[in-house]
Amino acid sequence: MTTRRGMIGLLVGGSAAGILNGCNPFSATRSYRYRLTVVGEHTGSAVYEVLASHSQFVLLSQEKLGGSGIKGDALVLETPLGLIFLIPGKASNRSEDMIGLVTHTLASDIPMGGHDNFWRAVGRLGSVFGAAKAELPRAYWPMMVRFRDLTDPTSIEQVDPEAIGASRIIVETTDDNVTTGIEKRFPPWFLAVLKKGARFNGNTSIAVSISGGLAEEYGPDLLSSRF
Repeated sequence: MTTRRGMIGLLVGGSAAGILNGCNPFSATRSYRYRLTVVGEHTGSAVYEVLASHSQFVLLSQEKLGGSGIKGDALVLETPLGLIFLIPGKASNRSEDMIGLVTHTLASDIPMGGHDNFWRAVGRLGSVFGAAKAELPRAYWPMMVRFRDLTDPTSIEQVDPEAIGASRIIVETTDDNVTTGIEKRFPPWFLAVLKKGARFNGNTSIAVSISGGLAEEYGPDLLSSRF
């Protein structure tokens, strides 16, 4: 039987480290990995790791009882429309988090909502007995984007899954390595914008214009939790 990592002692690197509750000695972490596979005219898959933290006691007023994070790079599909990127952490409605949606799909008998339920589900999916596989409901599909011109970071736009012939998305627990290497899909501007700490339109201001489109809202970290 496949061995799974039900508990991890320390998280380092990438935005995933942000789920830890500082140096709280009463904080514990759990994780599980899943493979997301697109079925349709263009197929592909990528592996992600979901992370959860939980504190028995809160030491500081600004601390929370728990948190979550995800590790992995966007799944890339090669289509006639160009490269299509499936965003690791954001659902197609751009308001929901893929972490909770995938976790609920794989552990659907555990009520959705609330950190205690999430902590319980991650614990099961990361255990030796946590193997699970399910079809991701259409409402839970990840956000998909493309760059009309891959040399122009401001040309990012959202893509309708029907436009690329996606018919189903399957998620299943796995022990495979997390998907990386998204930067190899881009010209040098990708790492340059990333190093600058800018969004796709080059803006580094805290203020975000709602009329600026995706290039104003997001930067390279949309495509990877490693940055």
